[in-house]
Amino acid sequence: MRYTLGLMILSGSALLSGCHIDMWEQPKMKAYYESDFYSDRQASRAMPEGTIARGKLRTDDAYTTGKEGTKLVARIPAEAVKSFGGPKAMLDRGEQHYTVYCSPCHGTTGNGNGFIAQRGLGFWQKLPSTLLQPRLLKVEDGHIYDVLTHGKGAMYGYASRIQDYNDRWAVVAYVRALQLAKTTSGATPVGKPTPTPTIPATEANELGGAH
Repeated sequence: MRYTLGLMILSGSALLSGCHIDMWEQPKMKAYYESDFYSDRQASRAMPEGTIARGKLRTDDAYTTGKEGTKLVARIPAEAVKSFGGPKAMLDRGEQHYTVYCSPCHGTTGNGNGFIAQRGLGFWQKLPSTLLQPRLLKVEDGHIYDVLTHGKGAMYGYASRIQDYNDRWAVVAYVRALQLAKTTSGATPVGKPTPTPTIPATEANELGGAH
């Protein structure tokens, strides 16, 4: 019995002596250490653009949802306008995203006659809405933001495609600009479309004045 026990101990020792400890003693870089692997000699890497710290995701305020509780916000939040430095830059950004994501269906002018409506839909399929209709001239800015984010009817949501909240509001601003262009080009104005995204006077002063 003792002989057998001793043999087992010796065998176990032999096996353990042949094990490698590479897995827990492998070369690695710890946070804030210096490294000669990267050109900036820093082991810690910069966070990718758009990274959100744990616990800091905003999903329940007017800026991120277009709603205050269950009520749609009437106007584009000032925070979104400030993020672009002013209304002009915001409209330019909105035009870029509208052209890429919205114009194929809704058309470059918002009349609902984009090239998909012209060539890709059969007579039995629902045509895209015109953004210039009286009903949409009267809705809140938050309504357009909400539909853009979550979709409505045959239109799917664009939250996964336009992930930046500011860019979504920029599209809202550009849609309002298209509506304003229509109502001031000879058509009878209906409702009160937003001419340009606005910010409070105190915040406008910080940006060098509103545009």
